[in-house]
This record gives sequence, structure tokens and C-alpha cells, in this order.
Amino acid sequence: MTSTATVEDTPEQVLARLERYAASIGIAAPRPGPPAVPSTTSHELRQIGIEAMGYVVGLACCVAAIFAFQLLDQTIATVLIAGFVLGGAIATTRHFPLALWWTLGFAIGGVLARWS
Repeated sequence: MTSTATVEDTPEQVLARLERYAASIGIAAPRPGPPAVPSTTSHELRQIGIEAMGYVVGLACCVAAIFAFQLLDQTIATVLIAGFVLGGAIATTRHFPLALWWTLGFAIGGVLARWS
């Protein structure tokens, strides 16, 4: 019966046992490769992407509000943008992702277009 790794075995002991086993069956022992890339890198990139998406949503809403005032009657555009801002404010209180950027984008775009 062969011995198995126990909690007390160090990584060096386990590697030595693996090398002995590989030599006994006539194959080359595998060597450990480079360490794996830490998962925090992908998490950090995801956070950066989410933050950048907020800026894109805010900018798109601001541009949409300005175009609404350019293409529609002023009263209709005001009511439309006010509805979007109100909907965004409600969504923000319910913690929807990017709702704050939606609200700020339409509010800033509406103010800029209304009084320019």
C-alpha cells in the first residue's frame, strides 16, 4: 500500500513523492508552471469597465436630452426629459445599476438645452 499526502506534508515532500512515482513508471516528472494570474486583476478590470459604462450612459443621456430639445417642441421635450429624470430618480432610490448616471445625464442635458 502506498502512502498518501497528509496534512503534515510540505509542498517539497509532495513534489519529491511525485518525482519518485514518475521515475518509477518511467515518465518525466511534471514541473510546476508559472503562478496563475491573480483573480483580482479581472475583478479590477470589471470595476473599471462598470465605472466607464456609467460615464458612457451619462454622456449618451445628456446628448439625447439635447437632441430632444433640438428636434421636439420645447414643452414636449421638457415633459419627456422630466419624466426620464423622475424615472431615473426612482430607479436610483431602488439601487438600479447606472440609474444615477442616467438621471444626471438627462438632468444636465435638459438644463443645458432648455436654457441655451
